[in-house]
Amino acid sequence: LASIPTNGSPLIVPPGKGRLEFRYTGICFEAPGEVQFKYRLDGMDAGWVDAGSGRVADYNYLSPGEYKFHVIACNNDGVWNETGVSLALQVLPQFWQTWWFHLLSSIALILVIGYLIRLIIRRQLRLRTERLERQHALERERARIARDIHDDLGASLTDITLLSQAGRKEPNQPEKAAAYMDQIYQTARELTRAMDEIVWAVNYKHDTLDSLATYFVKFSQD
Repeated sequence: LASIPTNGSPLIVPPGKGRLEFRYTGICFEAPGEVQFKYRLDGMDAGWVDAGSGRVADYNYLSPGEYKFHVIACNNDGVWNETGVSLALQVLPQFWQTWWFHLLSSIALILVIGYLIRLIIRRQLRLRTERLERQHALERERARIARDIHDDLGASLTDITLLSQAGRKEPNQPEKAAAYMDQIYQTARELTRAMDEIVWAVNYKHDTLDSLATYFVKFSQD
């Protein structure tokens, strides 16, 4: 409960006291029980509220802000006092309802969102860098494989050439010629196997764990 300020200043409602009850009365000496009332709270009621003979106006919740309560009455002859009385009041906000708290909350939210965006961007950049590094490592490995192809192919073809020349020099010794042919066959077979392995390795379609497992199984069977 609070009394009406006598200096004309608004009634101050402390924070957390959003439920208000206004009590009023009207003086009529002839028929006090027939006095009728209407009230209105600016900022809450759209128009006059007919209270009948009731002398209490109850508001369950008022948000922080400035209001003005008006009440008028009529006597037993139905004559309304259009002037009535009014009371200005101000409901103070809780600290979380103040503008500076909303401003600080908005700034904090912007900072959090900015930090999260920064984390996401850094993660994307890290993943992109790792992907490029893996790609460069794969390119270096395939370049090494290409050099190995060149070296293995050149060495094997040189062996075959030398063995072929040596076999031609022994036309009257079939045993030596047959041995040279066996060596040529083994060299060609090893070269073919090595080429198959290298071709499999450089094929990007085999850059999966399933393909590697299948290759291991086939290699074990062979």
